[in-house]
Amino acid sequence: MPMPEMLDPNRPSLKARLEMADVAERVRLLAESLEKVSVYGQLLWHDVDALRQYLLASAPSDPYLPGPHRVGASPTGPDDQEGWNNWIAAYAEATSVLAGPHGDSGFGLREARHEEQIRRSAPDVLLQAKLRLYSPPA
Repeated sequence: MPMPEMLDPNRPSLKARLEMADVAERVRLLAESLEKVSVYGQLLWHDVDALRQYLLASAPSDPYLPGPHRVGASPTGPDDQEGWNNWIAAYAEATSVLAGPHGDSGFGLREARHEEQIRRSAPDVLLQAKLRLYSPPA
């Protein structure tokens, strides 16, 4: 995925506008550009923080704490609908913010659902899920 153009300080669209502007207009253009980058940076920070929270929630639980323990990251298998929903949301959000301030027009969501479909419908994954259902508890 390419880096959004607005993060390139030498982007041709801004450079061309600056070359044709007088000093006051250059200051205005640069201030406008800085504001847009700042807004995008804040959006990026919030989305990466949400991704960090997802990754922390997906990690195996602390083995030193009492009580039941999660054994791995979400999703835990093809039948873990909540785990897949969380994964899809995190992936789509990260992809959208990487695309730039205008988003990715749903590309990340479509890509995440495609990856989910591949992983949940593979014959060996389905067989493993069925075996877990019919295996006596250890």
